[in-house]
Amino acid sequence: MDIGYWITMLRLVEIGIPWEVVANLSEIDLQMVAIIKASLLEAIQNASNIDVDSNYSAMSNYIGGLNKW
Repeated sequence: MDIGYWITMLRLVEIGIPWEVVANLSEIDLQMVAIIKASLLEAIQNASNIDVDSNYSAMSNYIGGLNKW
């Protein structure tokens, strides 16, 4: 077992998967769970970036008192 294996194990415990569950996963299962979790985090980040962009898309209309009512 290499350092990547243990890093994956610890990350899964950090995100809330109980040690008893993580310890009983095969190496392939560990990789699958880590990939799925990374994909979910990326999707959340992309969604929040989209929201931020849409929230600030009209900001130039209001900067410097240039209200375009």
